[in-house]
Amino acid sequence: MLRAAAACLALLLQVGPMAAEEGWGDVSGAALRQLLSGNTVTGRHDDGMPYSEWHSPDGRVLGHNNREAVDNGCWDIRGNQVCYYYAGGSIQGEFCWEFRKVTESGYRLKLMNRPSRTEAAGLAQRGNPHGHSDGGKPWTCEPLQSRLKTPLERYASRAAR
Repeated sequence: MLRAAAACLALLLQVGPMAAEEGWGDVSGAALRQLLSGNTVTGRHDDGMPYSEWHSPDGRVLGHNNREAVDNGCWDIRGNQVCYYYAGGSIQGEFCWEFRKVTESGYRLKLMNRPSRTEAAGLAQRGNPHGHSDGGKPWTCEPLQSRLKTPLERYASRAAR
């Protein structure tokens, strides 16, 4: 399964720029929530950094970024972007990405709220095929997300669910 995912990602890196011209396009709002909730996105940033994250329906994100465990992150849909909030590890803060569909299960991602405008390739996978876990550690996203959003943004986020 990992070899098939790697082959698909290699193909995505090659076809990504031209696929938008073939009728695929941006994934937004409710469709983005449906794509991610309860599912995993595995891929590689254009600079080579690997990642794989399972998007728990309760807003937590579990997996790894650059092989560093993510067990205290959260995700939410804000407009047409998915925003990730990381509380620990070497990658901390808020990162918001746009998704562009380029194949049936392949996506190009673009980081929107940072000057770097990093891009990545991602493969959407149903469920949690890699068994990403927090090891049973009890935690919730509410304290992390409440620090990063205004009250109006928190309300709008919950109302969109």
